[in-house]
Amino acid sequence: MTSLLKGFLGKAAERWAVQLGLPGVLFVALCWTARVLGHGDALDARRLVTASADAAAPATASNVRVAVLLAAVVAFVALVSTVVALTVREAGPLVQKVWLGEGRWGLGRARRDPATGAYAPTSGIGARFSRLHAGIGSYYQLDLAVAWPRLWLVLPDAARTELTAASAAFRQSAEIQVWGLACLPVACWWWPAVVPAVVLIAVGWARGRAAAAEFAVLVEAVVDVHGAALAAGLGFPCPDGRLTDLIGAQVSDHLARRGGLRRPVRQAVPPPGAGS
Repeated sequence: MTSLLKGFLGKAAERWAVQLGLPGVLFVALCWTARVLGHGDALDARRLVTASADAAAPATASNVRVAVLLAAVVAFVALVSTVVALTVREAGPLVQKVWLGEGRWGLGRARRDPATGAYAPTSGIGARFSRLHAGIGSYYQLDLAVAWPRLWLVLPDAARTELTAASAAFRQSAEIQVWGLACLPVACWWWPAVVPAVVLIAVGWARGRAAAAEFAVLVEAVVDVHGAALAAGLGFPCPDGRLTDLIGAQVSDHLARRGGLRRPVRQAVPPPGAGS
């Protein structure tokens, strides 16, 4: 039991260090650097080292006081970095919404559907998911937004694992861009902070596009391979073992009418079940 508890605590500490601690500590260090150097001495590394040493261990302090101050500094930095990292994680879905172009907001152009009044993105990451929904709807006559929760339930573990990894990569890419956006205000006090801000924003966007493309391809694949299992599970067996547009239309109508449900607007987002 003791070894199991130690292993659990060790994994939890490692996860905190990688996902929350290290990024948060780096951001706190960036803020401290901006506070100490400012624009006038932006590249004065000696001043930064001296000020940091004096703040952590004043020259007039005793050994006991130095130890206490160091412990307090470490605890404070750990607390602040964790809070900042958790805030960034919570802000990640907002960036995803901007990427996906939900409503009037988002990157790229949007086209209003006269039938539903909804805005569908025509460029950027959101357009890739819009094409995904439109393609599946055109080929299989299947409303992916309605069918996806049921399809997720019939997927094998291997398919779920791949989708979960792709969805997690998409979420992490958004968090990278949030870190970049968080660095921008720091540049008001220390201009070199523009460099990590621009790099993180660009990297997050590039990785987000790649993750979105991979996720869309996987969704298309699971519909191709497991669409018949979805239809059969809902009482619409496929005679030749593959989903057809006729059966897909029957499945969509069945799901839309069940319980008087209304078909939702076809807005492509990584499904909640596919994130970790």
